[in-house]
Amino acid sequence: MKRTIEFKTIDDYLALQTEDIRTGLEKLRKTIHSIIPNAEEAISYQIPTFKYHGSLVGFAAFKNHCSFFCNEYQFNGINKR
Repeated sequence: MKRTIEFKTIDDYLALQTEDIRTGLEKLRKTIHSIIPNAEEAISYQIPTFKYHGSLVGFAAFKNHCSFFCNEYQFNGINKR
């Protein structure tokens, strides 16, 4: 049986990435915090997630690409706050 790693923080997640991937994701992390300073960091479904009145955005690194995930409902609601 394959053993999976369970991340507790975004720092844990980033620590296991290659330097080039980690650098890009850290820039994205800073950008998210510059736009939504009150966003709370979390791990959800084993990917870095940022919450603001619910799950807002997340990102993940894969073998051949990185992905950015957006909760459209929450994201649209920010403009109303």
